[in-house]
Amino acid sequence: MNTRKRIGFAVAVGGALLLTAVGVFAFNDKEARSLHGEAETKERGFETMAVTPDNVANCVEPKAPADLGIVPLQNAYAQIARIMALEKTIAIKSCACPYGLVNWDEVVDAAPGYERNDGAEIRFDNVKLRLRADALAATLKTSCGG
Repeated sequence: MNTRKRIGFAVAVGGALLLTAVGVFAFNDKEARSLHGEAETKERGFETMAVTPDNVANCVEPKAPADLGIVPLQNAYAQIARIMALEKTIAIKSCACPYGLVNWDEVVDAAPGYERNDGAEIRFDNVKLRLRADALAATLKTSCGG
């Protein structure tokens, strides 16, 4: 064997050994779990695979119904609902969840007051609506000590 063939053979054998070592290490479940800080269990049943639910607050922002139009319109209506609900909550000086104070009929009726007036083809400026709603939410949070 010449030198090139010997080097090639050594690299091939070394690579195979390295892949084998990596494979053994990667498939050793006990070591893999201990490396990731997971507790060792003798029996890994379905219960251990279950994902614990997030703590979701009961007070969630409104999502517009699909029949109100395409997604940008739905988003605009949702922001208008937030604005109206937050304004009502601030006006009555309440710290309760604001989103139950308005319904979608009220939002649709009030929507023309939130339309753009700058001549753009898009009916609502969703960015400005979101910023206004976020500012009202921050005001409510501050006034409620949060």
